[in-house]
Amino acid sequence: MNKELKIVFGVVSLSITVAFLIFGSTVTHPFLFDDIHLELNKQLYHLGNVSNFFISPYHFIKSGVYRPLPMLSYAVNQLLFGSSVVSFRIFQIIFYGLNGALLFFLLRKIHFGFLESVLAGLIFLFHPVNSELVNVVVFRHDILVVTFGLLAILFRLKGKILGAYALFLFSLFSKETGLMIMLIMLYYLLFIADDGKLNTKVFFQRLVAIKKDILYSFATIFVYMLFRFQALQNLIFYDPTTIVQNQLRYVPFLPGILTTLKVIGLYVAKIFYPATLSIDYSYKQIATSYSVFEPLIALGLLTLVICIFVLLPWVKLNYKYKVAALFFLFPLLIVSNIFLKIGAIAAERWLYMPSAAFAILISVLFSKLIYYLANINRKMILLSVVPLVLLLGAYYYRDWTRNADWKDGFSLYKSTALASPNSVLARNNLGAMYLLKKDYPRARAELEEATKIYPDYPELVFNWGIYFQETGDAKRGEEYFLKTLAIAPEYLDAYSRLMGIYVLRGDYDKAIFWAAKKFEITKDQVDADAVNFLMLKKNGRLPDAVN
Repeated sequence: MNKELKIVFGVVSLSITVAFLIFGSTVTHPFLFDDIHLELNKQLYHLGNVSNFFISPYHFIKSGVYRPLPMLSYAVNQLLFGSSVVSFRIFQIIFYGLNGALLFFLLRKIHFGFLESVLAGLIFLFHPVNSELVNVVVFRHDILVVTFGLLAILFRLKGKILGAYALFLFSLFSKETGLMIMLIMLYYLLFIADDGKLNTKVFFQRLVAIKKDILYSFATIFVYMLFRFQALQNLIFYDPTTIVQNQLRYVPFLPGILTTLKVIGLYVAKIFYPATLSIDYSYKQIATSYSVFEPLIALGLLTLVICIFVLLPWVKLNYKYKVAALFFLFPLLIVSNIFLKIGAIAAERWLYMPSAAFAILISVLFSKLIYYLANINRKMILLSVVPLVLLLGAYYYRDWTRNADWKDGFSLYKSTALASPNSVLARNNLGAMYLLKKDYPRARAELEEATKIYPDYPELVFNWGIYFQETGDAKRGEEYFLKTLAIAPEYLDAYSRLMGIYVLRGDYDKAIFWAAKKFEITKDQVDADAVNFLMLKKNGRLPDAVN
């Protein structure tokens, strides 16, 4: 093994080790939250099914989501480590740790100092806002976007242009937000490379020099769109986003812009002070803004103005600050809801690349402080280390406490309701947890709070049905299950609950009716068998043992 490979292996090993020190306690946690899709479809994730990953929607579920690389990673995951939740979490931590090393290598490649690169990698790994990415396995797509994205930029800076755009394609195959990699790469090559030294002559020289990059970028996007269309077909523009997930789709233009700026301000606040973290920012945790006089709106607007100003080609500034602004602005704009209303109003996992920007900024400032103090008195270097140790220590403590939130469903949804008390989804989910525990007074209290926020949320209406059914009021339970289907006709569990109610009443005609309605949606043999069973039951043709 040559010296360069030894260095690469050493840095990657150290970075992954740090990741396990931070998140090793999570490996035994169960599948939670959106991981239910992965748990239900694990049997489909094997290498014999690899061709279907690239021509099927994500998780093979009817949706407008296309992410083949994460599905391939699940198959490799099971091949190497088995199908237990532990194996999936180990794989998650490995990829997360790898990204810390890749950030280090990238910064070294663009002439950041050794200390700056090490500090940036450490802060990136330790930042608590990224804990959500490690704790939810299906959020691996956000990790892989960055993995292949950073590799793509590294390959391009080494002159391996074909390899770079193949990796850019892999980033897109991980998640559509991989588009940010193209924007970062092209902007850097055009305006920042060579220490940001730019004039008109140099600009046009660079423009000619990157004509292949522009061509390859659009060719890569074209190839990606061909695969995406083949996989989604008539679902390519399908978007099931509701007001609960993203209220910005349903508000006028000006309040939408103000609320978007508030979300950006919230993101900045979370990056600088990640004390309160939440898996959910659904309706109405972030209230729609109708006035410009809100602190978070001012913070969001100021942040955008500063980033844009720093990135202006004619602004003479240390290129390292420009790199930090670049890593912050383009990734954030893609998920900001400014240009395109996406599937949620906000999510902490979308701060993964912006947190790298923060890590870069802080590492540069810390390095300057250390060198400044060293020039005064070498003994003062120890003094400069204190704030860094305190920062990483605080981050580690917050990571540790946040990891504990994910030990089971109740802990997760209780912490979410505390962090997002105005979210209908958060309060409803905690109510559902209390229903599972048969703690009906607390369940009712949470469901009542959720009802005050948004009474027509289908999951909430359904949970009210369960509450009344399990507390002895089957008639009201029936009313709520019927209301659930009036709001969301494809809510399958409501059909099952209604069937159960009517079977207990001996009303087989209604039970058969709802069983048949469910079968019309699913076309599943199990549901067809249920219809046949109920018909036989109605006609008294089942043997006594079955009856």
